[in-house]
Amino acid sequence: MQDLRIYVAIFDLKWRVWLRVLFSIKIRPRKPQQVCLLGATGSGKTSCFLALRNGKASATVPSMVENRCELSLLKLANSVGKEKKEAIIAAAYSRGVEAAAATAAAANACITRLAANDALDASIFLVDTPGHPRLRPAAAAAAAESSILIFFVDAADKPSFKAAAELLFDLFCNPKIIEKKPSLLLVVNKTDKPEARGQQAVIEDLEREIERVRVCRQASLDAEERENALVGIEGHRFILDDCPLPLCICSAAVTIGDLSAIPYFIIRHTTT
Repeated sequence: MQDLRIYVAIFDLKWRVWLRVLFSIKIRPRKPQQVCLLGATGSGKTSCFLALRNGKASATVPSMVENRCELSLLKLANSVGKEKKEAIIAAAYSRGVEAAAATAAAANACITRLAANDALDASIFLVDTPGHPRLRPAAAAAAAESSILIFFVDAADKPSFKAAAELLFDLFCNPKIIEKKPSLLLVVNKTDKPEARGQQAVIEDLEREIERVRVCRQASLDAEERENALVGIEGHRFILDDCPLPLCICSAAVTIGDLSAIPYFIIRHTTT
């Protein structure tokens, strides 16, 4: 009988200790993924940031400071209302941008399905980085901490392609970014402007500019440094298919509310 009491006491003590340990453990919520908006000055990053955060587009001036906010995926999905989405799709068709309109329509339909399945019960950290050349190190640091990169190119400002190419090349050479392998969406923005170049023309111009940057940079390196900093395929002209990150491309007109596939891209790469 005495032995039984001892066993019961030991069991009770172990049970109490186990319960204390169990209740002392704090379940940490999953840290939201970070989404980084990148691009040259004036490419539309801050306009997109405000459109996603506030649900409406607004005109901005080039920013010299970083903007941050936490955003629920459900709010992101509703960043453009149903009527506005339908108007944007119709406007895209009227401008002859059938592919962009079809992409936007498919993205909106997918977001609707995700919302119905409660797949949007999560948040992201949205970071808008300045595009000024002096602030590129800060932008690169933010990109290295992000799992999704949204890179903007101003389709209506061909001279800005050189700065965009330099930024992209720096991203492709950054070892921390390459190791993390964030998903990259290249946004050909401001397609509503009369002087805007088409998406394919912008891609070809960017590829030529990136190739010029690559040749110039590698000419100043020794053999070992060139091997470590190689972007693309040696002996071949650079094309975006050789990008070291998972890459998608879309067209948009952020200032008129046409976010195209941007919300869908973020949601798809956050919920999968």
